[in-house]
Amino acid sequence: MAAKRRAQAVRSGAGAPPPRWKYDKGGEGNRRKHAWRNAWAGFVEVRGVRVGKCPQGLPDDLPERLLNEGIGVDGDELTPGPKPLRIYIVHDGVVYRAKPTNPEVGSWHAFPEFPEELRKLPDAIWDRIRERAEHLGCAAEVERWKKG
Repeated sequence: MAAKRRAQAVRSGAGAPPPRWKYDKGGEGNRRKHAWRNAWAGFVEVRGVRVGKCPQGLPDDLPERLLNEGIGVDGDELTPGPKPLRIYIVHDGVVYRAKPTNPEVGSWHAFPEFPEELRKLPDAIWDRIRERAEHLGCAAEVERWKKG
């Protein structure tokens, strides 16, 4: 009976460590800025400025889970420490970049990263992103995203 309860607790997430980072959708302006009615990520131009758009219909708990599985980066080096400057997330063949919104509560906001910014990353960081994409089975899509 105890083994059955442990199995149920693992499936329900009970006993799992709390998320390290909290996902912040942003205020109404940020939600409108990065949201659109398409089921895929992409970019649009708004008053001469390119803006990353997130896919519509992501489950509410997914962004925070992806954020906490992301690749923390501090400057040009991978971050082993507690507070990265940015976090890269791989999801459905797209690379997102998260930046902190409120350091006091550990909240972050993520958006699709521009391909030209990915091409500027040091090899050590890109290698980690590519490894994550390979693990997720979307390496070819991530390489296409990087090429633009």
